[in-house]
Amino acid sequence: MARAVGEHMRSENEDAPPAEFNPIAAFGKERGFPEFIPKNLIETHTFAIECAAGEPEAKQFKITNGIILIAVPAFMHPPFEYGDYITKINGEIVHNRIHFYQVIRFLSKKFKQQMIRFTVERVITSVQVSRSDVTVPSEMLSVQHCDYFKNTMIFFPRSSLGINIKSVNKKVYVESTDNGFNSIARRAFYIGDALLSVNDTPCTSVREASKYLINALKTTGIVRVLVERPVEPAAVAFVKAVLLVNKANVMDPKMPDDVMSVCKAELHRMNHENCVPLKNLLKESTKSSSEENERCKKTQTLSEKQTRGRSVTISSKSSEVGIGMEMINPALLERVPEKIMDSALREKTKKNNIND
Repeated sequence: MARAVGEHMRSENEDAPPAEFNPIAAFGKERGFPEFIPKNLIETHTFAIECAAGEPEAKQFKITNGIILIAVPAFMHPPFEYGDYITKINGEIVHNRIHFYQVIRFLSKKFKQQMIRFTVERVITSVQVSRSDVTVPSEMLSVQHCDYFKNTMIFFPRSSLGINIKSVNKKVYVESTDNGFNSIARRAFYIGDALLSVNDTPCTSVREASKYLINALKTTGIVRVLVERPVEPAAVAFVKAVLLVNKANVMDPKMPDDVMSVCKAELHRMNHENCVPLKNLLKESTKSSSEENERCKKTQTLSEKQTRGRSVTISSKSSEVGIGMEMINPALLERVPEKIMDSALREKTKKNNIND
């Protein structure tokens, strides 16, 4: 049985009962990560991003008062990740939210291609542990070769859990994850991972896993999940079979973020470039009125004059658009066989190479 967990677990959820500790409010009290995140789970990353003239636009960034990142321009993800704490830009320490936007605006006004170097602090989401670790329940160990990980998820502002799970033979498996930038499960899990315990509490059903995950995130803001990941072929084959059990099509599934951004950009282009309808390839209906036929003919004539020679345009510059994907365990992927070229095509290719 598959079930979506915390698909829109927003901080502004009014139905949630009031708690003594509010993890979302803790992010706005001071700069950086709040105290409930252990220091040993934080690591520093420095990376350089190539930006075109006029980029990045300051309005495409969204950060909290503590300089925690919750939105970035599409071309900056990766290497940026949701929840990064931005500490430096080009070696200059970022003091507060206002200072961050001032630096970004200053860099974008240079109107030249440049490399911008960012330094961030990031929560470590996955740490591998041995089978003999005391936190690994011995009764839930697989007889096959599997790797075990302690994964950490933080309830960041405006984040969503974004995970679908199912239970088979008293084990809870990750069926899919939301590939949106604000999904906290995207970095923590691969498809096919088994959730053995949540905060050291074993979970054997979808109901238990859902309750433990959501309660821990809402009350403490942090959750540690013990994950079992298949390695050897027999374990991989079993997980593949599990993912196919009771597989049902989701009604009206959420559109991926990258598809939404491409559609919005295309809609903006069509609204601002005075796009006109193309010539209709279908014949006019004989049942339509004479006035309607006359109007359609005038529209087609005008469209032909305006779009003659403009139906296809080729840009002088190439553009690169990133696409999102679900995090899949590489062991679950299958090799695609090489395409075998038939003899006729092989001879034709050989002749073309000789002529060249």
